[in-house]
Amino acid sequence: MTCGDERLYSTCFTCDRREDEVTILWNPSPLQLPPDMQEQVEDYWHTLPKQNIFNGRLARLDNWSHSAKECRLDLRPSDYRTLLYSNDHVSQICTRWGSGYLSRALGISAVLLSADDCIIFMRRSANVGEYPGCYDVFGGHIEAPANGDSPTVFGSMACELLEEVGLDESSYKLSLLGLIESTPNKKPELVFLARAFLTRDHIISRAREAKDHIEFTRVHALQNDLEHIEQFLAANKSQFSPSAFGSFCVYFTYCNDVRSSRGSEKPA
Repeated sequence: MTCGDERLYSTCFTCDRREDEVTILWNPSPLQLPPDMQEQVEDYWHTLPKQNIFNGRLARLDNWSHSAKECRLDLRPSDYRTLLYSNDHVSQICTRWGSGYLSRALGISAVLLSADDCIIFMRRSANVGEYPGCYDVFGGHIEAPANGDSPTVFGSMACELLEEVGLDESSYKLSLLGLIESTPNKKPELVFLARAFLTRDHIISRAREAKDHIEFTRVHALQNDLEHIEQFLAANKSQFSPSAFGSFCVYFTYCNDVRSSRGSEKPA
């Protein structure tokens, strides 16, 4: 299967990294937007319904590098209102001010694998700011600490899994699988694999009671089989958020690589 679809996402790099193999270079100074763009961002924000959204501090991806030994991410503060404006005005920003002024808020997504070998994902509610009603994996964004400290990408992913699925860090093993970019909004997204020690039913039960359960309408389980994943993606591509489709594809590639290196159908 060829997962790549440049209409939805592109792959920056793939890997299999532990937390100690990811380096963050943090610039505490936000990117200064042109005054007329900043004014439009603020005007746009005032037109949006404020139910279930707020202008949180996010981390912006300025640059990245990847080698055989480490992954490096250059980050600085941004915010949610700039992200939403950027999502809806990509062409205008690129044409008028340049692509360097896109939000570039760094998303985080986890392919969640249960102990009984199912991929757990969800259908987004109608009340979220990005891709309402779409299939999505669990995740969110890296929050920029208000005190100027550097954020942690693994810690941010752990917070999202706790708030959206009710899983604490003792419930899974987390690794970084790569970085992709969503094509429609040119937004970067880190893709993680969370190997849970709980069964599908246990995870779904926890998700229904989680703090942020209002962000989704239903939790789904997909058999962790390459042929089954391929068929589901092909049949439902239009219903996925670009980052979720890309995350599934990164995981699919990871499974193929592991199968090739170990001679098995699925990763151990």
